[in-house]
Amino acid sequence: RFALEAANQGAWDWNLQTNEVIYSDSYKKMYGFADNELKNHFSEWVTRIHPEDRKKMQELVSAHIESRNLDHDSQYRIRDGEGRYRWIMAKGRLVSFDENGKPLRMIGTHTDITDAVNRELELKQINERFNCMMKATHELLWEWDVVNNKIFRSKDGVRNELELADGSPIERMEQLLQRVHPDDLESVHAILNKVLKAPHGFTFELEYRFRRRNGEYAYVYDRAILLRDENNQPVRVIGSAQNISERKRLEKDLGVRLLHRTTRR
Repeated sequence: RFALEAANQGAWDWNLQTNEVIYSDSYKKMYGFADNELKNHFSEWVTRIHPEDRKKMQELVSAHIESRNLDHDSQYRIRDGEGRYRWIMAKGRLVSFDENGKPLRMIGTHTDITDAVNRELELKQINERFNCMMKATHELLWEWDVVNNKIFRSKDGVRNELELADGSPIERMEQLLQRVHPDDLESVHAILNKVLKAPHGFTFELEYRFRRRNGEYAYVYDRAILLRDENNQPVRVIGSAQNISERKRLEKDLGVRLLHRTTRR
């Protein structure tokens, strides 16, 4: 009992012939019920399942019993004593059979995983908003694992911003630097060396030309931050890159037009 309560779990014992279910004290306590508030019957479980999950769970449990598989795992929502729905992880096992192999009894546990599911849903929503934002701003996300010299990049950004094939073999910093325009390479090297000596949380930005798969160079604007470990060693550089070729073209065109005007005068 103490172990179940400490693990935030409740146990149940279901007689498949009579539909009698014995709910443990930890089960009742977990859902906020007094000892006499739950009838020892299968219907107590069914009626408290979230309407959107009820049919699925009834079909899943029936299929499990018919399959004669011993173990069963599922996740769904169930209403507690205050009317709130909680996400639970249910585990069940068939433990008794008649002479023909028909299941007679199932026992199992419920574990409250509401907090974990809510965190996962929140993280998913954050990621969705972030992905939408990145698509709207047309940026490429990247991360440099300094320790293992590995580069990770968002595929959409690689494809849309740098026009590389998805399977492009740029996985190490040397491979990336090979695509930097020769006239920009020295300044990029200097900035990277400066960054690796900078303090934790150091942010920086740089512009350079990057060779795309068609052989042409795109102007890239990079913004990033350096992260160090507890021993003050550089471990990661995380940033975003933006193709600013169109902006550069417009700036050049504007400069040419202004030069023509000045010349005519």
